[in-house]
Amino acid sequence: FCPSTVCGTENSGFVSLSHCLIAARSCLQSKIMSDEEKSSSTLMIDTVENRMVEPGRICLIVYGENYRKLVCIVDFIDRTRVLVDGAFGSLSGIKRRSMPLRWLQVTKFRIPIERTTLTKELAELVKASDVVAEYNKSEMGRRNNCIQRKEALNDFGRFKLYFTKGQFKKAVYRELTKLRAAEKKISVKQLVEQKRKRLETHPILRRVVGKYKRTYTSRLYKKQKQRKTRLRRVGRARYAQQRKQQQQQSQ
Repeated sequence: FCPSTVCGTENSGFVSLSHCLIAARSCLQSKIMSDEEKSSSTLMIDTVENRMVEPGRICLIVYGENYRKLVCIVDFIDRTRVLVDGAFGSLSGIKRRSMPLRWLQVTKFRIPIERTTLTKELAELVKASDVVAEYNKSEMGRRNNCIQRKEALNDFGRFKLYFTKGQFKKAVYRELTKLRAAEKKISVKQLVEQKRKRLETHPILRRVVGKYKRTYTSRLYKKQKQRKTRLRRVGRARYAQQRKQQQQQSQ
């Protein structure tokens, strides 16, 4: 990064550092300006801090019979309810009606309208701004599309999705295991064996050291030995009972 190159003064001699920094900042801001900062005369795109509940705000319904449909706020009723409109099917087929704010999720899109704008005028602005296409290309729109497609799956489709997720997780696990083994400078087989031994160890023994670890190890070994003896005794009793029943049936 060269300040003189950003300022366009490669051959102009000494340039003060403050001027170069100001020029670099303005240049970088113009290059990395995102779509959220861009707006047109018919469609406003606000940042997260400026997404207010106001007339013209495009919202997504997240509860009720019109779940996952788009509407536009046209007026306020009170602190908890607003008047929304589907713009004659341009956003959705919802007619102008009252709706609680708890049912709405605001988006970053806003249309410049006045309060109590007519539905006809709202539909014209929605079509002119092409807000539905912009919403479908945004992160929220893509996530909404995924949710709707997942809800439309049948039982076999859900099984295929479950199986695909499992294959993806296994592939990610294999790659991560290779990276961890390369970092520790051991083979993948040795790393898997270390993990298997760690999982076989009692959770408390993984965290303690010293005298308490030796004491708890001997206590745990005694408990495991008693459990094996008890299971062996129960198995012998069941086997003897089965043999006795077979002999009675044969007689």
